[in-house]
Amino acid sequence: MSPLVYFDANIFVYLKESFGEVPDQLTNLVATDSKAGVPQIGTSELTLAELLVKPFAERRDDLIDQYDNWLVDSHWLAVG
Repeated sequence: MSPLVYFDANIFVYLKESFGEVPDQLTNLVATDSKAGVPQIGTSELTLAELLVKPFAERRDDLIDQYDNWLVDSHWLAVG
């Protein structure tokens, strides 16, 4: 089993809500990992709870759905 790179909640915020070089590099990392067949990126079960606080307060269903899809249904991410 290959080692996991841990993504904290702030990394997901960068991926979805930021623009520029850092989010672009993270997107490339995720895209590369998606092709690997086995998740090499991991996060905690608590990450979803952290990510949903602001979108729920702002009623941002788009972000709620995106974060939920990433952390619940993602084949490129190990959640544990």
